[in-house]
Amino acid sequence: MIQHLKRPKKRLFLAISLMVIAALSLAIQAMFVKLASDYLSTNFLTFARSIVNLILLLIWVALSPTAPKISELYKTKNYRYQAVRSVFGVAALYCFYFSINHFSLATGTLIFYSFPLFVPLVSRIWLRVEFVHRLWWGLGIAFIGLLFILETGESLFNPL
Repeated sequence: MIQHLKRPKKRLFLAISLMVIAALSLAIQAMFVKLASDYLSTNFLTFARSIVNLILLLIWVALSPTAPKISELYKTKNYRYQAVRSVFGVAALYCFYFSINHFSLATGTLIFYSFPLFVPLVSRIWLRVEFVHRLWWGLGIAFIGLLFILETGESLFNPL
């Protein structure tokens, strides 16, 4: 979608600042989801966020002078991958909201932030990507650390 933009040379401070703002925005969003969960269903919250994101994207595309036309925005040769990414993106968002409703805000956010641990596993299984053996050690240590931080105990095998 943003292939028409040029990659910045070296703007490390800007990148760090934007990542911090994104993390804070996600935490604030999680707080509002937690507050709204008593009144609204997880389904509605997921749908509302998706619609708001779509509207903001279309406004950005319509107002940006360098953005592609809306008719060209969703052209792709990989519809299968787009569909899989969309389904799993919405599923991840739904699971995030669901975990916030059933766990504490910190625990739900921590579980959501653990998604980079699953990317190499999924790419290995689905795309048959080969990677360095050192990665397995890092993933194992990260999963053990996640279990310690979540303080699972007997609830390790709880489906929630």
